[in-house]
Amino acid sequence: MIEAFVGVLGTAFLGTVGWAFHMNSRVSVIETKYDGLEDLLNVHFVEVNRRLARIERGMNGHLKDLED
Repeated sequence: MIEAFVGVLGTAFLGTVGWAFHMNSRVSVIETKYDGLEDLLNVHFVEVNRRLARIERGMNGHLKDLED
């Protein structure tokens, strides 16, 4: 009887440890994807800001030509 109880507890413990390692690896993958997404968004916004600055400079030059 006690052997069965110890066997069930041992199996539950091993299952819990395996589940914890599995969750740890999933969290690491998600964190890595998040870091990659953050870098991608930063690069995208830098590019958008560069384009908007170029458009603004072009519009300001065009408006100065119209005033003259």
